[in-house]
Amino acid sequence: MYNHIDMKSQTIRIRNLPPVQGKRHFIRVKPAGFLLGCAIAGILMTFDNTSAAGVGICITLLCLFAELMLPDRLLAEFTDDYLVLFNTRERDSCSLIYWDEIVNWQYEYHSYADTLVILLVDGSEQTADMYSKKSAARWLNQYIPGKETKNIRVSREGE
Repeated sequence: MYNHIDMKSQTIRIRNLPPVQGKRHFIRVKPAGFLLGCAIAGILMTFDNTSAAGVGICITLLCLFAELMLPDRLLAEFTDDYLVLFNTRERDSCSLIYWDEIVNWQYEYHSYADTLVILLVDGSEQTADMYSKKSAARWLNQYIPGKETKNIRVSREGE
């Protein structure tokens, strides 16, 4: 189906990533902006003289706990030249994917974690766990518009 193509995209050690020129955008496991917004809303609710003050304290404490105590890690990085997927089996490796080598991408919904599936020009697929289509689709549509393959909700047994 595909002829042999020399690919720039590859799995490499994180320390060997090329230097970034221009802007970088990240997707992390923990939604830090959302947690910060909820914590601020909780703090504002504590100044209310009604029962909302108790709810505000609970929201603030929950958000601070999630932000400070729960683990976080990088899932993806978007640059002007390439996409980096950090969700590999080896934590010190990543998948470096150049935009011009992507045929299409799709977002699959699963019960445990959703999956971003990227088809490359050599016929291979790169996959990564994701937790929000909105954040991934925003950057993918900016850098490679029109390459999304619409997908119905997928639910595989055991996932």
